Amino acid sequence: MTYRIAEAKRATPVEIARLASRGISTTSQFLDAASTAEARKTLADALDMQLATIEYLASFADLLRVKGIEQREARLLIAAGIGSVGELAAADGSRLLTNLRKANLHACLLPRRSVDRIAHSIATAREY
Repeated sequence: MTYRIAEAKRATPVEIARLASRGISTTSQFLDAASTAEARKTLADALDMQLATIEYLASFADLLRVKGIEQREARLLIAAGIGSVGELAAADGSRLLTNLRKANLHACLLPRRSVDRIAHSIATAREY
């Protein structure tokens, strides 16, 4: 599913406008433009953006490819240390659940039952 890149809630309005000037306003467009570490560095330099912001947006866009993962879940997974579909697929379910619960205590993004459901996304991520 494709979302507006602004929904990551990480980039400033000025940065969102810079991305839009390059034709990047959705997560799928962002993934196309930032598919490699080198492409992300080039994009950060070209748009005068922090590489950390570009990396966060790449993680956000990548995780949203997994069926059942929406914006809040993607932000929570990133807060719990999961930065890609590959990392989610390789995660240990019980450890991920513990990390999600800890991250959610700090970020307060989701109700507990939603946090528990995200841990089950590992199987879905392995399909990618």
